[in-house]
Amino acid sequence: MNTLKHTIVAGVILLGSLTAYAQPKGGPANRKKQIEARKVAFITSELNLSPEEAQVFWPVYNQAQAERKALREKHKTMRDIKVKEGEPKKTLDTMTDKELEEKMEYMMVHEQAELDLKKKYLKKYKEVLPIRKVAKLYQAEKKFKKKLMSDIRGSGDQRGHMPERKRIRTRF
Repeated sequence: MNTLKHTIVAGVILLGSLTAYAQPKGGPANRKKQIEARKVAFITSELNLSPEEAQVFWPVYNQAQAERKALREKHKTMRDIKVKEGEPKKTLDTMTDKELEEKMEYMMVHEQAELDLKKKYLKKYKEVLPIRKVAKLYQAEKKFKKKLMSDIRGSGDQRGHMPERKRIRTRF
């Protein structure tokens, strides 16, 4: 009886320690830093930046990312203001025509602001890098995002979730 109890307790402790070990260290903030570090390494590698190019490129790139983040935060804040506290989120079917028109106008303004930011930094990138490397930058960002999403989807078991299994059909 005691050995069974000890075995169960040891098993629970072992499972608990394995689960704790599998969790990413430092939480979401550390995870973001790790992703950013991977992105920097990926872009540097894809663009094959020389030390001189890297020295002038990264400050411009970091400023672009900061402005992009600020724009998205502003958009998120404005989007969240539209939904009053305690009210359910409105859908296209529950919005009035006036609300839909306002939402569409705001979306267009936001998309234009994003496009203006892209144009602004395209000019700045061309000042510090050859056009071929600027083109590779945009390609590298897309490749990195695609790879990151693939890694996230493929690592479901590492976060404690089982990957979705395909259904096996059997005939009787």
